[in-house]
Amino acid sequence: MALCSLQGRGVAAVLRRQVLPAAAASSSGLTVTAQVFAACLVLCAMLESSHAVSLTAVMSTELWPSIEGSLRRHVKRLTDELRMAATEEVNSLLLTSVDANSGADTAPRPVQVPASGLVVCSSLVREMAGLATLLAPIIIGTPKLVATLKKTLIDMFTAVTQTASFTLRSHIEGLSEGGAPAAADLARLLPAIMEVLAGLVDDQLAEALAPLTVQAGPILDVKAMDKALNAMYRECQDATQAVRTPTA
Repeated sequence: MALCSLQGRGVAAVLRRQVLPAAAASSSGLTVTAQVFAACLVLCAMLESSHAVSLTAVMSTELWPSIEGSLRRHVKRLTDELRMAATEEVNSLLLTSVDANSGADTAPRPVQVPASGLVVCSSLVREMAGLATLLAPIIIGTPKLVATLKKTLIDMFTAVTQTASFTLRSHIEGLSEGGAPAAADLARLLPAIMEVLAGLVDDQLAEALAPLTVQAGPILDVKAMDKALNAMYRECQDATQAVRTPTA
């Protein structure tokens, strides 16, 4: 058994030196890395079945740093893209709201998020579905992957809520003194955005992560995501309250 473990570590070392660096450097680094690891797990399972040896745990431990590194780089790129998308989309909705309520004699209109939802939310769901499909074959053989994915999802969701909150607050706080009515108009966008984000937690992300959930149990940390939503609400409400109409 010790000899098998030693040989397994030797094979992993060869993969780390000669295969995985090239995989990580490719345009689809995480995909190629996951495919290499999945092939290793299949081979380990075959050898364990035919020769009564234990290799999966050794291979998983030895190759995990490579998988984690590829996943971290992939997620950083996605998170940066989500932040930019959230900023652009909230800015667009705010400008639409200002234009719609610019008439002096018109009552404020409720801000509407498009019926199709927010593009940034669709992007998050699509990317998580892709990750779920890619990583489902290897999640059983990689115990650390479950915890990493849970944290990844929380971080990406929080990035969206924080960016949306920051963008909305920047507009509200940028109003001149005496802009309380205008701040209230902008703040009407908050419930609409939060409703869409809550829908992600309740339905869309759970469906996207189904391939992983079947293999490893729940991935969504609903409590942490609700906390991010509540923080977004408090920050925007506080910004609105801080814009005071000047007293005589």
